[in-house]
Amino acid sequence: MPIRLSGMNSGLDTDALVKELVSAYSLKTEKYEKQKTKVEWKKEAWQSLNTKIYGLYTNISNLQYDAAYNLKKTSVSDSTKAKVTAASSAVTGTQKLQVNKTAQSSYITGGKLGEDATSKTTLKELGYEGEATTIEVRTKAGDVKEINITKDSTISDIVTQMKDAGLNASFDEINGRFFVSAKESGTANDFDLCATDADSQKALTALGLNLSILEYDTENGKVVFSSAGGAYQEALDLKAKAGAKNQTIEQYLTDLIAGYKTDLAAQEAIIEANESIITTHEDLVAQRDAREGYDALYKAFTDAGIDLTKEQVYDLAKEFNSGSVKVDKLWDYLKEKNIELPEGKKVEDIEKILEDNEDNIKKVNAYKGDLPLEGEIVVTEEMETAYDQAVKDNKAAKAEIEKIKAKEYAEYVDIEPDKLQAEITKISTEFEERATEANKILTNATADTDGKITVSGEYAGILKDAAIKITGQDAEIVLNGAVYTSTTNSFSINGLTIEALGETNGEIAITTAVDTEGIYDKIKDFLTQYNSVINEIVKLYNADTAKGYEPLTDEERDAMSETEIEKWESKIKDSLLRRDTSLASIMNAMTNSMAQSIEINGKKLSLSSFGISTLGYLNASKNEQYAYHIDGDEDDSNTSGKENKLMKAIQENPDELVKFMKQLTSNLYTAIDGKMKSTQLSSVYKVYNDKEIDREIKSIEELIEKWKEKVDAEEERYYKQFSNMEVALSKLQSQTSSLTGLLGK
Repeated sequence: MPIRLSGMNSGLDTDALVKELVSAYSLKTEKYEKQKTKVEWKKEAWQSLNTKIYGLYTNISNLQYDAAYNLKKTSVSDSTKAKVTAASSAVTGTQKLQVNKTAQSSYITGGKLGEDATSKTTLKELGYEGEATTIEVRTKAGDVKEINITKDSTISDIVTQMKDAGLNASFDEINGRFFVSAKESGTANDFDLCATDADSQKALTALGLNLSILEYDTENGKVVFSSAGGAYQEALDLKAKAGAKNQTIEQYLTDLIAGYKTDLAAQEAIIEANESIITTHEDLVAQRDAREGYDALYKAFTDAGIDLTKEQVYDLAKEFNSGSVKVDKLWDYLKEKNIELPEGKKVEDIEKILEDNEDNIKKVNAYKGDLPLEGEIVVTEEMETAYDQAVKDNKAAKAEIEKIKAKEYAEYVDIEPDKLQAEITKISTEFEERATEANKILTNATADTDGKITVSGEYAGILKDAAIKITGQDAEIVLNGAVYTSTTNSFSINGLTIEALGETNGEIAITTAVDTEGIYDKIKDFLTQYNSVINEIVKLYNADTAKGYEPLTDEERDAMSETEIEKWESKIKDSLLRRDTSLASIMNAMTNSMAQSIEINGKKLSLSSFGISTLGYLNASKNEQYAYHIDGDEDDSNTSGKENKLMKAIQENPDELVKFMKQLTSNLYTAIDGKMKSTQLSSVYKVYNDKEIDREIKSIEELIEKWKEKVDAEEERYYKQFSNMEVALSKLQSQTSSLTGLLGK
């Protein structure tokens, strides 16, 4: 904006004069700015209402189907032992449950270390003087992870390695103990901390994590290794197997792995030979099934008199394969593909064919290749026989491969040949040393008549019990005589979700019944949402006029308090949709669909048949004449004293009620859906002309810009004229001064 010096010679307030001279143009600009504000407020009002209507629309989309009302509830005779919830597929009636075991996680509580032990304390400070060694974390599932130990390892180092090995681990400095547990419950996740040699056993003792590695086998009357001594027992077993064949461990492992490789190769050859037979047959069967669905779909179009090419029908099946067809989407698709409907046919006719053939369309799309639309697809009996035999042979081969892979040391089959021998030598050496160590331990171990074990010599003290372990176990229940196990306490069985809480002393009862209260609440929630929306619509439609009220200018706002401004603008905003034709249209569509009678099993039924009705114009509160109330609803003061026909219908004739509600909500869904079509004036899922409003705002913005340019032009013209006047006055004053000076002389 240019800097202007106003009235230096004339003494006039040029800015005020120019402002007054262009005021007519400024008022015009202000008028359009207010108009734009009102239209933007109107858009906001529609957006807010549309969100509520769309929320109702999406909710009732589910209420058109049986699943919405097929609600079940359960009760347990002893709720302290089990918690049970029922899905819609659960069988009604009483079932017998017994909880034999609850799932628990494997848990080790370490022995108390010295008073001064902290996370920074080293094993040497805990009394460990041995060499570098390894402790193994072994699970019942066969997983093995290593924890590396040296004299300089700190408690913090050990905790970190335990976590890396897949355990929950911590050291409580206040109590001076390790706490170690499996991350998940169940037998397969049970674990042990196992020593691999005498040094690692001493390290476990120093850490307070020494579990007894020996136990007394009462049946055979001898001392054996327990699960915690599994590493020692494994070494002895492998040495015994090799010895039985008069081989070293290295020779035994070499022959064993070579045998695995040979067996795997033989089974893989069987699978490869049968794979082409299986693949070809399955592809042909899939083609046949897909063609069956396609032919039925094509016939449905032909029977309906809609003449489409085979390729067009196939394309429709591929495009609308979700089972949910929207007319507006279908219309756009037909338009995009330049498919013209035969005379007398509507988009809805195609929509119905697609919806009726949902299963056939799924068959078409189950085949992922390009489906041939011509020619017969034949699967002969000979093909079926060859296929069945190939599947059977491959199943047996795969099962055999799994058996081989599950065998001990099968993991070394895939190691590169040049590395395999070195690995076998390493394993052999390690197991020879471990077996020697194990023999020394057993040689020095004895048990008295009570089975109490002692160890003499250099291994004395290795049985020092410093840690307490809880063994991980699976949960086990018996439902109606059948036994089920789970690594957690949760079971999903035939529509029931059972949470085992505690072991039972015998059987307890689970009773499953129709959830009448749940169905009642479902219908009540729907009506509450509907009432909220329809009351809002009626309120907006019947709003008081705001004639004479316009959006405030900045100057007008400055002259008013915040409360006054809020009241002024609320008056305008509340009236923006008053008597709006689009609002009237959606209101009529919704109220008419709710008031319709519906024929169920030959009977004409309406909401009033189930004690659901409006209060009427005379009794309803302002703008709530279309809201529905349930007779006997304890939360509704208007109808709480009446008989609850809705609950009675749910209890006595639920099938009739559900059929009625499905059709009612379907009618309402269709009514709202019809108002949400995409047009030249509105977008899809909008009940108002959003495109038209946006165009109107843009048009007003263009007018505002136009009038602002006029104001600027007029201001410039007037300032120029005043500037010329000031220049003339300046010259006149200069001449007058000169003349006065001459006359004065």
